[in-house]
Amino acid sequence: MIELSYYQLILFFLLFVFSYFSYRQLKHIVRLFKIRNAHNKIVKEHQDKITKMKEEGRLHKWITLPVRIPGKGLQETQVCEETGYCPSVNGFVDTFQMKQMINMKKTEEEFQAFKEARIAELADEYNMTVEGFAHVVDEIYSMKKDFHVKKMEESIKELKEQFGDKVTFISDLSDLEEVLKEKKDEPIQ
Repeated sequence: MIELSYYQLILFFLLFVFSYFSYRQLKHIVRLFKIRNAHNKIVKEHQDKITKMKEEGRLHKWITLPVRIPGKGLQETQVCEETGYCPSVNGFVDTFQMKQMINMKKTEEEFQAFKEARIAELADEYNMTVEGFAHVVDEIYSMKKDFHVKKMEESIKELKEQFGDKVTFISDLSDLEEVLKEKKDEPIQ
C-alpha cells in the first residue's frame, strides 16, 4: 500500500494545477500561432495579387472610401478597387465590403441625380423655381424629423418634471464619459 504525506499530496495538487494552467496557456499560444499564420497567408495572397497585377502592367485604381484606421477612427482614405490595398493602414480592406460601399455610394449618387431631375420637372410643372421647389421638398422631408424631435423634447421635459435632477440626458458620447466619471466618484447610497 502506498502512503502519501501531506506534503506529497500538496505537491501533487500543485503539480496538477500547474499542469492544467500550462496546458491552457499552451493551447492559447497554439491558437495565436494559427491565427497569425492564417493572417500571414491572407496577406501573402493579397501581395501575390498585387505582384501579378503589376507584372501584367496594370496600375492601382484608387478610390476614396471610409476606412477604420486604428487609433484614428473612421476616415476617408485611398483604397485600390481591385486588390483592396490601403496604404493608410498598410493592409487590405475586405473586397466584399469595399464593393458594397462602392455600390452604396453609386446608388446615392444615382438617387441625387434622379431627385434633382424630378425636382426640376415638378418645379416646371407647378411654375416654380427649382430652388424654391427644392426648399419645399426639404421642408416636407424634415416634417417627420421635426415631429419626432418635438415629441422627444416633450418627453425630456416631462421626465425632468417627474424626476428632477435624478435624470441626466445624454446627447453626445463625450457627455456620457463625463456622466460616468461623475457617477464613479459619487458614493454609493
